[in-house]
Amino acid sequence: FVSAGHAKLSFQGGEWRIVDNNSTNGTFVNGKRVKNHKLNFGDLVYIMGYKMIVGSCFIAFNNPDGTLSLQTTKLKPFIPQVPEPSDE
Repeated sequence: FVSAGHAKLSFQGGEWRIVDNNSTNGTFVNGKRVKNHKLNFGDLVYIMGYKMIVGSCFIAFNNPDGTLSLQTTKLKPFIPQVPEPSDE
């Protein structure tokens, strides 16, 4: 239900930014509707049921039904890792 042109996520000058492209249902950051917003670590972006969390060196998307696709070569998918046991 979200169009490919709903919003634009960009990384320039060392900062993440999200721009809503005049969507009908809006783009929300931490519960507030935004048009153009600088993203900080820990921010939660919400677009029509999809959630994105901005981390210090990652961006995490929920994709419960597998329909979310990203049009970029800049982001790499997360590769699950098995935690190594510690001696403690």
